[in-house]
Amino acid sequence: MQVAWSKLKSTVVAGAILLLAAGTTTFVVHSVGVARSKAALANLEGSWEGTLSVGQAKLRLVLRIFKTNDTVRAELDSIDQGARGVTVTKLSAGPNSIAAELPAIFSTYHATLNADRTELSGRWRQLNRSFPLSLKRTTEAPQVEETLAENDYSPKSDSDLQGAWSGTLDVGAAQLHLNLRIAEPTPGTFHAQMDSVDQGAHNLPIPTMSYNKPGVRFEMPGINGSFEGTVNDRDDQIAGTWTQMGKKFPLTLARAAQTAPASAATENDYGQGAPNQVQGHWKGAVEVNHNPLHIVFHVALMPDGSYSATMDSPDQGGYGIPATSADFKYPDLKMEWKAFGGVFAGKLAKGRLVGSWSQNGVSFPLQLDRIPAQ
Repeated sequence: MQVAWSKLKSTVVAGAILLLAAGTTTFVVHSVGVARSKAALANLEGSWEGTLSVGQAKLRLVLRIFKTNDTVRAELDSIDQGARGVTVTKLSAGPNSIAAELPAIFSTYHATLNADRTELSGRWRQLNRSFPLSLKRTTEAPQVEETLAENDYSPKSDSDLQGAWSGTLDVGAAQLHLNLRIAEPTPGTFHAQMDSVDQGAHNLPIPTMSYNKPGVRFEMPGINGSFEGTVNDRDDQIAGTWTQMGKKFPLTLARAAQTAPASAATENDYGQGAPNQVQGHWKGAVEVNHNPLHIVFHVALMPDGSYSATMDSPDQGGYGIPATSADFKYPDLKMEWKAFGGVFAGKLAKGRLVGSWSQNGVSFPLQLDRIPAQ
């Protein structure tokens, strides 16, 4: 999605997690006295919810302000994009205002607090664009989309759609694997969600779905996407067109094994931490515009001798993003994520991974340390 949220998280077609961005943003956070700011922030603890309108996309956001070890912290969830726990690096407040800086997604939020202290009204700024954003205090748990339970979408004889479906979307630069789960608790009423596996986006909600046999249509306003297709009962397929940001792509969804999202490897495949073994869990950070963006690699040695890897970008709310390829010939390791043009190339040296992260023609040094087994 080439809009305000694109540098954070994927839509299904455009964007993806972008650890390195072509543009830069200068952040300005209001200066207030430290003690006064802490007291003001303490009064803002809790959850604040609102919707960011970006063109036709509607993104539900939850700002969570909480205290850890006597320090007030904050994280942001983008519900419709499957992003959880985006890091708020700097947070300050005055008696009736708040300023937040989120360099991992090149964003700031400045807002004022209303008289009864129940609503924040201000501007969301990202990559030189600005949007109004109001967040209301809520005492209820944020409505986070959880993975449908398997028994909710088990195929049944009186529903043509209920079940698990999968397909591959060819967008030229990458092939994106999609998982779709559909539940039909009562005839004509659907609860559905989608994963864009290669972009690390899970449980993307599908609030609108209709079925007029054999035609099916669903819309995902959070990512400005829609699908329209025809059910083929004989082949257990839904063939149609995915539309997003004015672009159309053919997409065929086929019935799939009814399984919840699973990891690519068991813990045994991550090795024992031997010095010459690349398999394991690794953590490091790249520095972009003087801000560290943390990266975690999970590299597994599979039973057939091949390597499998996933990546976490915790500051951007992305987890379990599978590598397109992972190749290791001691001491050299190369891993690629074609869905967003990311490549790590490095060497295993003295118990560390030393190399570089490259994306969109930009390369940054990256060193990672092994995470000790728990």
